[in-house]
Amino acid sequence: MDQMPKKPKPAPLKDDLKYIKCATCQKMAGEAYRKVVEFYEEQPPDTPARRRFEASGAATLSERVELLLEEICNPENDGKKGASASGKWLRNYDIRKKSQGGAATELELVNAGKGICRRECYTIAKSCESLLSKLSDGEDDLSEVLIKMVKEKQSAGMVQQRICTKLAGVCKKGKVPLWPEGKARKDEEFKPRDEKQDSIDDLLASLNKDAPEGQALTSMSAGDLDLGGEEEEEEALKEEL
Repeated sequence: MDQMPKKPKPAPLKDDLKYIKCATCQKMAGEAYRKVVEFYEEQPPDTPARRRFEASGAATLSERVELLLEEICNPENDGKKGASASGKWLRNYDIRKKSQGGAATELELVNAGKGICRRECYTIAKSCESLLSKLSDGEDDLSEVLIKMVKEKQSAGMVQQRICTKLAGVCKKGKVPLWPEGKARKDEEFKPRDEKQDSIDDLLASLNKDAPEGQALTSMSAGDLDLGGEEEEEEALKEEL
């Protein structure tokens, strides 16, 4: 039986990419650091039991962090279909100007709660991917940097400074580009995620945690399907000055 066609992925807002590099880096670094702290605290202590744990084939801390960094910029990694939820954070952010009016201003990422991943979400994801690509070309291994800073119990702010200012160079003082004065920006309205659908997806993610590959339970909302017709109202962009 033919499957219902899915909607194509929303296209990123290319004009925003230049102006959200620093903000994206800070959010990504903070999220990565939070997850690595969890991984580190879940490890067994350095005892014979831990050595047996690692010898059993269980993923090491380094392997878990490397996998995290492979998935953290993908908003489809939201815990559904047996996947990890490492990219789910992207769905919570709305791109906004820091202040209204004609003056040049920064674009910021505002945590607006659980949302639907649309154009602004995929814009942040695109920025995140470019950032990780740049970091992978550097001399420092990002996974090792994160693990070291977790072991040293560094603050999230210090992690953001190390990754985004020193390694990526996107948050250097006076170097963060401002949205040009008088330039109109296409703004997308943030759409909250349906709480019932979110609860279903969280339940499925829990059930699918240990499911064999290809046998994960899935759910699909009407918004996931391409039903044809004209562009929906929520996909429209508002021009703001």
